[in-house]
Amino acid sequence: MGKKGINALEIVFAMFILIVVTLVVIRLFTSTVSKDVLPPLDDFKAAYNYDREKSKCDNLCSSFTSNGCSDLVAAVSFCQQKVFLDIDGNYRVGEKGHGGIIAGVPYCEDGLYCFHISTCGCGSFILTPEQCLVVMKDYYINQLGLSEKEAKQAIINQIKQGTCNPNPEMWGKRFYQGYVPIKPENCTVYNQPDGCNLPADWWWWKAGYGQIAKELGVVTAGMISFSFVCVRENENIKCNWFGCPLTGEVLIFLSDGSFYKDENKPAGSYSFGPMQPGAYSAILMCGGKTAEFGPIVI
Repeated sequence: MGKKGINALEIVFAMFILIVVTLVVIRLFTSTVSKDVLPPLDDFKAAYNYDREKSKCDNLCSSFTSNGCSDLVAAVSFCQQKVFLDIDGNYRVGEKGHGGIIAGVPYCEDGLYCFHISTCGCGSFILTPEQCLVVMKDYYINQLGLSEKEAKQAIINQIKQGTCNPNPEMWGKRFYQGYVPIKPENCTVYNQPDGCNLPADWWWWKAGYGQIAKELGVVTAGMISFSFVCVRENENIKCNWFGCPLTGEVLIFLSDGSFYKDENKPAGSYSFGPMQPGAYSAILMCGGKTAEFGPIVI
């Protein structure tokens, strides 16, 4: 009987210790996660999901540097690759409307790209946000044959500043301990009034993307990202497309059975003909996207 009594007491005591430990862990967890003030990150490396995204960017960079930094398609692929990190401490990545402070500088969580976390290039030629703008213009205008305006529209559609409030002081309760807003000398560079705090879209304006969007007079969130149009040109049918993936097949089928096939052309045009009199329809297929156009009457 005495032995059983000792075992029972041991069990009760162990359960009491377990309950106490559980309560302490819960208290520590809730006090850490739910507090309104979060410490800033010293580097993107400290962000949740960094290693996975960095690996993705490094692979894209390797495709560019392995050819002596001469492959424009590889460069554009790196420049346009978004990264999905958690920079506001809630363990959800790439959230719209969320921002965070990295080394004292604000960013929108859904406005981050490989050039933010990975240094890619050959020698002094580095794919920074500014250099990526130059590379993408070269690619769209000189390699794909787009007009300057079309190239700018394509670039702004791909490189976005994010959807958080540009002013970190407006981010609400989940603000950051010790954060001191940076005062740019020339706030107009960032499309801000004099005496502004550095906005979360600072890099987008500094690199030139913001000015392009301003010139185009468009709201970036509302821009067309995929289009397919075919028109009659004398006895020919000319089809134009925009917004296909950078890599992969592009297929256009006409209703008479003729077709066009190419690879790695996110935008372009092709002429069928001469065509016999009649009404035609066309279908575009690329990267899981499909579009139809017609009738085109010859």
